[in-house]
Amino acid sequence: MTCDHPKSRNAKMCRACHRQWFQNDPEIQARRKAGIKRYMSDPANLAAVKERFAEVVARDNADPERQKWRKEHGKRQYREYLSRPDVLAKTLSPEVRAKAGRSRTETTLGWCPPEYRPVYQDLINKKLMKAAEAREAIEEMIRAEARRSIRAIEREQNERQRREIAQAY
Repeated sequence: MTCDHPKSRNAKMCRACHRQWFQNDPEIQARRKAGIKRYMSDPANLAAVKERFAEVVARDNADPERQKWRKEHGKRQYREYLSRPDVLAKTLSPEVRAKAGRSRTETTLGWCPPEYRPVYQDLINKKLMKAAEAREAIEEMIRAEARRSIRAIEREQNERQRREIAQAY
């Protein structure tokens, strides 16, 4: 890729075009994501990042000027953008609310297969189990179902082998 903007000697692109190419190249994005994932997979690195983030948030929350700016920014966002009729129509439409609900469910219950989600909700709401206990119960149900499926497949394979052996004689 080359650009027609002024650039330094032997350069194929100016800084702005190079930065844009670097940010939008899918191969580079994939390598960057893999590197971040690799870095964050180390518990020590993850803990350090969380600690730094907590420090920044605490420092930000302790600054009265920053709090005032955030409050004014939120009011300005609402006044200039969020209260517009077209935005309200989009955000409050039944389709958007339903999609938001599905997205929230997927975020919070992504670990739970969809066919077990009603069971999980019953454990939480009707049996009044704690979320961690209900999750463990669902995961045990999933493991038990997997064991039953494996046993059924093994029985079927054993039966097929018996038939093949009997037919061979």
